[in-house]
Formats: sequence, C-alpha cells, structure tokens
Amino acid sequence: HTGYKGQLQITEALTLNPELNRLLHRQADFDELQEHLKQNGFRSFLHDGLDKVKAGLSTLDELLRVAG
Repeated sequence: HTGYKGQLQITEALTLNPELNRLLHRQADFDELQEHLKQNGFRSFLHDGLDKVKAGLSTLDELLRVAG
C-alpha cells in the first residue's frame, strides 16, 4: 500500500461571500456568476491543473485523463 505518495492534488474552492449569495438567491445567469467568480479570484479545477502542467509538475495528457 503506497497511499497518495507521488500523487499531485488539483483543487478548486468556492468562497460564498455576500455578493455571491445575493447572485445565487436571485438566480443570476451563468455569465454573471462567472464574471463575479473571475473578479474574486476563483480558480477552477482545470485552471489549477493547467498551472501545474505549465510548471512541469504533470502532463497535459494526465490532466485530461483525470479532469477530462
């Protein structure tokens, strides 16, 4: 058993702030939600993985395999 040794984590985390809460309650459209997230520094699972590919920590093939 090797556990997670040698594995690389890719993540995304969403912080619910008052503005996002307001947008969700009024059922804002996708583009408006996406713009809010972008302005507040949200990084998607895929973008985190691409950053790790660019840094040479993984390959694009591996990212597409797990996130595809």
